[in-house]
Amino acid sequence: MSRSSRLLAACRAALLSSLLAAVPAAGFPRAPQDAAALFKQGAEALQAGRHQEALGLFRQVVAVRPDFAEGHLAVGGALLGLGKYEEALAAFRQALGLKPDLSAAHNGVGSAQMALGRTQEALVSFRAALRADPQDASAHYGAGNALYNLRRFADAAAEYEQAARLAPEAPDAHANLSAAYYNLDRYEEAISAASEAVRVKPDFAAGYVSLSWYYSM
Repeated sequence: MSRSSRLLAACRAALLSSLLAAVPAAGFPRAPQDAAALFKQGAEALQAGRHQEALGLFRQVVAVRPDFAEGHLAVGGALLGLGKYEEALAAFRQALGLKPDLSAAHNGVGSAQMALGRTQEALVSFRAALRADPQDASAHYGAGNALYNLRRFADAAAEYEQAARLAPEAPDAHANLSAAYYNLDRYEEAISAASEAVRVKPDFAAGYVSLSWYYSM
């Protein structure tokens, strides 16, 4: 897998984590019982990687509750997992139309824009997520990915540092921080960050690849 593909995959994973974290807090005020059950089933399918099944369930939810922002967020998350980026973008924007400060939806917009190669726009979206929630690790991570792709390595490192601080058990944040440090010629810190990635996830192959590269230099 190329580095750009890995960045996108990690960005999608971070978005799905944000989605799953956002959903329980949202609740279903006055929602029909079947909508709540469908949403729960959809969340379980999404978490298991069954994106098409999740999409069908979430679309049933928003048909019943078109005013439920997290439902549109969930539709977008499923579409993102299916690689339907333009459709995902539209769903995330529907969620933001209902709840403008929903940081996970801003992250979704940014993730879809990254997948479409619209990196500068994605950075704007991740910054919007951080205005909504400055402690959103996924938004810091997404901003770091956008900045890295723009070759703004010092700025990317600063965002990855925040992501790693807020989500210390997320190996991708440490791995990407390592890559940013490497591009800044901060080799000892690059080794330390890659080592942390494999410490928190011992089967994290990308961390071992980085360490092998560093120690062969």
